[in-house]
Amino acid sequence: MAELLEASRTVQQDDSLGALVVAANGPVWSSGGDPNALQSGFGPGADASYLVHREKIGGENGLGDLSDQAIEFDALGIGAWLTAYLQCEKPLIAAIDGVAVGGGFALALAHDVRVISDRARFMPAFNGLGVGPELGASWTLARLVNPSRAASIIMTNTWVDADEALASGLANLTVTSADLLATAVDYGARISARPLPQVLAAVRALREAAGTTLEQRLALEWDARRASAGPA
Repeated sequence: MAELLEASRTVQQDDSLGALVVAANGPVWSSGGDPNALQSGFGPGADASYLVHREKIGGENGLGDLSDQAIEFDALGIGAWLTAYLQCEKPLIAAIDGVAVGGGFALALAHDVRVISDRARFMPAFNGLGVGPELGASWTLARLVNPSRAASIIMTNTWVDADEALASGLANLTVTSADLLATAVDYGARISARPLPQVLAAVRALREAAGTTLEQRLALEWDARRASAGPA
């Protein structure tokens, strides 16, 4: 996540770069966090802000360290990573081949565009792990699909295949696995050919189109997670 944040900052600061395409090597786009590795930070009474702002996601290129006192008042937790990632106002394009689960599912939803392969599959996984949504999934999913369907997907841990993802609006475009990366890069190139100020203005307006802000929803999720989350 620190490396992905560094890439987003590079794209934001370089006017010769018009978009960021996030792909994966292999059949898994992202399986999310490892519950065993994160267990000590997410149980009742634990404060995962230490994992976020210290060794796990912090570091030279990641989120900055917070003092112990600042962590006590940390309102966003892991959501702070997402707000930093979205400071890149160039279009963020997820090229998804295979599964995106848990935090990986939430990360996919946070992108402006999702180009997926015909073997892509999505699942929230939060309920199965005994935790609540993270990285804004409760906000982004309800914006992409209707709120009733979003509630069903999150509450029942429903798998969403490529056909449903496209039909519901979760995905923008479906292609074969072999064509995925080239299609996503071409999508980014077509956007990059547009005047940069207009692209930045469109991205900013689209991300703020809903009533409740993402940061407000991130804070709500983090409060709920710290209060009740624990490993399954």
